Amino acid sequence: MRKGAPSYLSNQMPRTFAPKPGYAVRFWRKKGLCSPPRASVLDLVACKAPCYLEGLPPPTQGRVALADSRQFDLLELGGPYTWVVTSPPYFGMRTYVPDQWLRHWFTGGNPEVQYGYRGQLATAALDSFVQGLRQVWTNVAKACAPGARLVVRFGVLPSAPIKCRPEDLFRETLRGTPWQLQEVRPAGTAAWGRRQALQFLGEKAKALW
Repeated sequence: MRKGAPSYLSNQMPRTFAPKPGYAVRFWRKKGLCSPPRASVLDLVACKAPCYLEGLPPPTQGRVALADSRQFDLLELGGPYTWVVTSPPYFGMRTYVPDQWLRHWFTGGNPEVQYGYRGQLATAALDSFVQGLRQVWTNVAKACAPGARLVVRFGVLPSAPIKCRPEDLFRETLRGTPWQLQEVRPAGTAAWGRRQALQFLGEKAKALW
């Protein structure tokens, strides 16, 4: 799990995947990672400090909201927008909120993993899933300028209750909304750029842009 001298004071979470606390602890115990190696705190700080003390990053504009995209007035955050980049829950993903526990916590949610599905976009029933995303796309369009571009990473889990092509399903979610599909590109699998996360994942879902 580590090459060279220790560079952190605790086990690292994968950069692209936030395993739930209980699962992470079980994984560490199974791999014998609960007995940390001896590390020099002073050496570690001396190694890391220059990167953080050289200067503050340039200021950027941005706001974060914990809200339901089917109903939230996106113009409260700014706009009108010319680009929207998003990735809704893949069809068949019932654990969207629990899987996003870290982001949920950082945006004001409960620090404990929430396993309920109340208020979550329905991803088990095909009709409900399609209707929910149509509401999202329609609501997003209200906050966009004419000619705006919507970029979506979209997929279907192998465990989805109904087998369907991601492209066909995505087209269906756009039906009756102000958006027109211009281009579809394969996005590969979740494995691309997720070397660390692969230690925790099983079968991979294919996605498209």
